Amino acid sequence: MTSRENLPAYIIIGAPRSGTSALTLIFKEQGIPMYLSADAPDIDSPSGNQEDNLVRLLNNFLMGENGLGYRRNWDNPKYINLNQTTSQHIHLIKKYVSSRERNAGERGWGVKDPRMSFLIEPWSLATQEHSVNWIYIRRENREASISSLIKMLPAKFFYSGDPDAIYRLVSNWLEAFHIASELGFHKSNLNPYCITYESLFSKKRLDELSKNTISKMKLHA
Repeated sequence: MTSRENLPAYIIIGAPRSGTSALTLIFKEQGIPMYLSADAPDIDSPSGNQEDNLVRLLNNFLMGENGLGYRRNWDNPKYINLNQTTSQHIHLIKKYVSSRERNAGERGWGVKDPRMSFLIEPWSLATQEHSVNWIYIRRENREASISSLIKMLPAKFFYSGDPDAIYRLVSNWLEAFHIASELGFHKSNLNPYCITYESLFSKKRLDELSKNTISKMKLHA
């Protein structure tokens, strides 16, 4: 039998609207559980956001513990490095990982949450003894990414009557995700499997993902 700690794990890193949900659905089609429980579909995410409710609570807690109130940690995310990480934080991540391993099949398990872009260092430390595949997805078309993010904004943002201000807000928010992800991979000495939103939806890539099992895709860093 496969040791629980040796089961492959797939951690998807990417900003909102970068294709993380679509990639998660592909993993699910391959028989890899990506969450224990997730939000129901809504207008913004007709197929659901594909995010584990428990990992979102955990990541919100980790970000909130490091200087941001719970209402602000998503709107104004902050990069968390190991100097800001306590033994309790690592313990909580390990507990979550253990719970996922206990509920995983032989093909392993996966998770995605855009918040993890800012938490790569603590997550990497907590999972260093596990067989983790780090996957990084982003859009090549920056303008399309910004446009998609703007459509997600609550209606109150549009009452300002300043589209340029909204554009700058979203552009800076997106850039924060990209910088945090690349910094986290660099400082953790990780070499993630990289994929773009555009290639994900190409026929060639869809055929590749559907015909080959995820475990044979050489995702290991």
